[in-house]
Amino acid sequence: MDPEDDREPQGIEMQTRARGDGSPREALEQLRDILFGGAQRELDRKLKRIDSHVSSKTHDVEDELKRRTDLLQGHFRRELDLLITRFDAETSEAREQIRALAREHREAMSSLDQRLAKMEEMQVRAHRELRDRILEQAKASLDEVRRVRDDVAATLDRELGPADEAFDEGTGRGTEPRAH
Repeated sequence: MDPEDDREPQGIEMQTRARGDGSPREALEQLRDILFGGAQRELDRKLKRIDSHVSSKTHDVEDELKRRTDLLQGHFRRELDLLITRFDAETSEAREQIRALAREHREAMSSLDQRLAKMEEMQVRAHRELRDRILEQAKASLDEVRRVRDDVAATLDRELGPADEAFDEGTGRGTEPRAH
C-alpha cells in the first residue's frame, strides 16, 4: 500500500470522529466509498456497458434467429407446397390409371361375356346338330334293319315257302312233314 493511502483512512477516521457522526458502521461505509468507490463506479460503468453490449448482441442474435427462422419457414412452405402439388398430381394420375384399368377390365369382361355367350350358343347348336345326326343315323339304322329283315323274310319265304306252314307257333319249332 502506498503511504498516502494509509494516511487517507486515518484522515477520514479523524474527520468522522471530529464531525461527531457516531456509528462505526457509517464510518466503515464511508471508508469503503473512499477506498473502493472509484473502482466500484468504474465497475458499474463497465457492467452497464457490458450489459448494453450483451443486450445489443442478444437483440442482434434474436433478429438473426427470426430472420433465419422466417427464411426456413418460407423454404419449408415452398417445399411443402411442391410436395402437395406433386402428391396431388400423382394422386390424379393414379386415379386416372385406376379408371383406365377399370374401363379395360369392364371391356375385357364384356368381351369375355360375349365370347362365352357365343361359345354357349355354338355348343347348343353343335349339341342340337349332333342330336339330329344321331337321330338321323338311328332312323337310317332302323330303316336298314327293317329293310334287311324284310329282305331276309322275303328270301326265306321264297326259299322255304310260307313261314306259316313250317312254323309251329306254340313250340316255336318248325314241323317236319309226316310220312304217310
